[in-house]
Amino acid sequence: MTDRRTIDLDHHSQEYADSYHQVADELRGSGCPVAWSEHHGGFWVTPGHADVARVARDDDYFTQDHERREDGGGLGQGVQRPPGPVRTLPIESHSPFTQFIRQLCGPAFSPAGAKQFEPRFLEMVTECLDAVIETGRVDFSEDLAAITTVRATMELIGLPADRLPLYAKVSHESSYLAPGQPGFDEAMAGIGEIQSDVIGLVSERKKNPGEGGLIDRLLVGDVRGRQLSEDEVVGVLMSLILGGGDTTATLTLQTLRWLHHNPEHRARLLTDDAYFATATEEFLRVFTPNVQIFRVATQDTELSGQPVRRGESVMMWWAAANRDPAVFADPYEVRLDRREANRHLSFGNGTHRCLGQHIARMEFRTMVREVLRRMPDYQIDESAVDRYHTVKTIDGLMHLPAVFTPGSREGGRPAAAAAAAAAVA
Repeated sequence: MTDRRTIDLDHHSQEYADSYHQVADELRGSGCPVAWSEHHGGFWVTPGHADVARVARDDDYFTQDHERREDGGGLGQGVQRPPGPVRTLPIESHSPFTQFIRQLCGPAFSPAGAKQFEPRFLEMVTECLDAVIETGRVDFSEDLAAITTVRATMELIGLPADRLPLYAKVSHESSYLAPGQPGFDEAMAGIGEIQSDVIGLVSERKKNPGEGGLIDRLLVGDVRGRQLSEDEVVGVLMSLILGGGDTTATLTLQTLRWLHHNPEHRARLLTDDAYFATATEEFLRVFTPNVQIFRVATQDTELSGQPVRRGESVMMWWAAANRDPAVFADPYEVRLDRREANRHLSFGNGTHRCLGQHIARMEFRTMVREVLRRMPDYQIDESAVDRYHTVKTIDGLMHLPAVFTPGSREGGRPAAAAAAAAAVA
């Protein structure tokens, strides 16, 4: 294959949001599964699981570093097209620097770290559900998922709880607002405000170290003689804030919506932990939270026979790869006991595999389990469901309202949850 096939694919458009799975299937079945899009500076598109997995893990041929050069030169454009306003680490870095950061962050985001944090996260979920449990009405987005995921990240980092309304709103809106859309400039300003908070916190902890928390480990950690600068520590924390909220929230919301239409699975998810663990991987596959990110070729190579030149961008189309029939039989069928579901690429592949995957799984299962336990008869109001109109990175839901039989509060402090919900609404 030597000719460059062109496809009209703009991941910031509503047309893409409405039909990207169909576009992927058409490209896959065309006999020429690698195509070029002229949008946003140009990039290659491929829906194949093998191609996407290779681009993700092959650090010798592809980079997702974000060099942030003032002249705009260099290969490092980061993971968004057009490039994002801040450098987020470790995702926008390259080996061995990536592994260095992961070692420093490891304890907080390991399976053991997620297990240790689970009781505290359950308290946050309880507080949010208590705020609405007596009303019989809930918006699972603004009353629960969009709040707890961001709040958890803030607490893991050590950010002040009174800033939750801003952080929840910006994390939510920056996931779907694209340049030129109403609210985009305000969301970018909000990112700047959050970054100022983080810079101030890191500077303070540099002067007055704490007792071994995440920021302290990042500031003083020494792996092979290398320490992070304050700017690099800020980059890590910004990645956690902006990357760990809406992804897990989206997975939770899409799953709750599916369970509304398939209620026969609710009871077993509540009572069978092994089944829930397997089902989690299938939900991750089907409802891929982060639809796509980008890398840049560092040298000439090929994808499925298509030449890719140094400096050209490639879209890692996670959502398309997760529905590749060459890997997943009947890929559009949701099978909660699917054995091969864990081959999904929702957390990436290789050295850039998602740092927060264990925290994300814990948060997801906690939110779904508590909704099923405390609101067992919930029914989604499909007429009021509002999904993201573009898929900048996340295929999410702005609103997922439901009704249920009112219940009783179980404790918690609803004031913080209510304030954050008002900001996201």
